Amino acid sequence: MKFTASKKQLQAISSRLERADYSGDFSVYIKCQALLLILEHQQSFEQVGGFLNRSSECIRLWFIAFATIGSESLKIKPPRGRQPKLTKDQLHSLREIISASPIEAGFSSGCWNSAMVLALIKKLFKISFSVKYLPELLHRIGLSYQKAKFLASKADATKRADWKTKIWPKILAKGKKDDAMILFVDEASFALWGSLGYTWALRGQQPEILTNGARKNLKVFGAIDFFTGRLFSHIIEGKLNTQSYLDFLRKIIRSANQKILIIHDGARYHTSGEVKDFVKQYKGAVSMYRLPSYSPDLNPIENLWRKIKRAGTHNVYFSEFADLMAAVRAQLAKIKQKPSEILNFMGAYVTMKTRPAVV
Repeated sequence: MKFTASKKQLQAISSRLERADYSGDFSVYIKCQALLLILEHQQSFEQVGGFLNRSSECIRLWFIAFATIGSESLKIKPPRGRQPKLTKDQLHSLREIISASPIEAGFSSGCWNSAMVLALIKKLFKISFSVKYLPELLHRIGLSYQKAKFLASKADATKRADWKTKIWPKILAKGKKDDAMILFVDEASFALWGSLGYTWALRGQQPEILTNGARKNLKVFGAIDFFTGRLFSHIIEGKLNTQSYLDFLRKIIRSANQKILIIHDGARYHTSGEVKDFVKQYKGAVSMYRLPSYSPDLNPIENLWRKIKRAGTHNVYFSEFADLMAAVRAQLAKIKQKPSEILNFMGAYVTMKTRPAVV
């Protein structure tokens, strides 16, 4: 189901979001984010809930409240209780500084921790905070505690920015105009000797997992559709090469009844002359786009591979190759039945725009 809003309504929500941001009302701020994702980006309640870490029922109730009473459902409440130690301007300054690297603020670490934030507040504003109160303060100004991710030092910042602000918006517009599938394509290897992940165990007794030791891999090509969360997969026991990639593309084309826009990295078998000649045969029905080099974080299917490994192969002993293949097949079949979960992997792309992102 799609919902529409007038330009005036969208402007009102955006204005309320800015006011909530300035006043530090995180509750209204996140409600505005949810409404803009639904009305501007046509995202479902389930998708928005996944992006904002809220239940779909919570998002639905926010939307119903806005549809019923309008901007009154986004009323910014004056702060209650004792007078806050930091002014609104100080809170904005704190948010701006923490949004950047700690190194820019004079710390040696690349990630913020509670002690560093408390030291920063003390240095800037001559105010002491309890460490117990700090999470509440940081949540109020729109911050959350997250695990950092790696970014390759060889990645070209200009090309990455161009992809986000110029190339991707054009691909998205073309996909909508032509009613095409936008497929993020990648491949993964699953080792017979196993993979390890974190697990609970008695203190001082490190868990031990049997391993086959055989240096053999199962390879899987995968593609996920930006609009529907549909998953295509192709398991191979041989090598990842041009021929196996073409076999996968043929499998997708046989299953699709619409135009296809493929986004993949610069692997040789993705960009070989044989693959380009294959695409030319379809005279515009199939198009290919290459991601910036050293940018796996720009391919949301990487999230799917991590989920499958975490759920199906981490800390598991496979005595035979067939056991590994059965486990991977089972996980692929399971997640194919949950397109809304796959759509949650698209969070970063939903918020990419040629103008500053809403989220």
